Amino acid sequence: MREHGMRGSRRGRSLRVLARALLTVVGLAACNNPTAPPTTPAPSLSGTWEGTWTSTSFGGTGRLTFQLTQSGASISGGALFVEHLCIGGTSLTGTLNATAVTLNGVTPIGARLELRGTIAADGRSMSGSYTDAASAACPLEVGSFSVVKR
Repeated sequence: MREHGMRGSRRGRSLRVLARALLTVVGLAACNNPTAPPTTPAPSLSGTWEGTWTSTSFGGTGRLTFQLTQSGASISGGALFVEHLCIGGTSLTGTLNATAVTLNGVTPIGARLELRGTIAADGRSMSGSYTDAASAACPLEVGSFSVVKR
């Protein structure tokens, strides 16, 4: 009889150990949910952006409009610096890397224009800086810009 009691006791202990191990595995699996939270798609820069430019170099300010098209990380389009004698309307090409935007162009008078900006988390606004390289007609200029998507 005693032999049977020991075997039953060992068997019971083995079942309890197995049950605990199984519950631990199930509990860990529930905590390790492989489903990632949904990600927000990257904002599209395609469309019309309107705002202002401000010259840090000379103190001038005016309206600014971008008309942009985005394909993957590549951006193309144009900018219109209203009330700016040296930049005016300019074709642009550039790139988007996460929320960082770089746009480059050549002004109508042949100066190199570079804009560096950051897209807001909601994808509806962008702000940054610009540099208009010196040319025969205009001196080097740096400034800032801020636009919102329409």
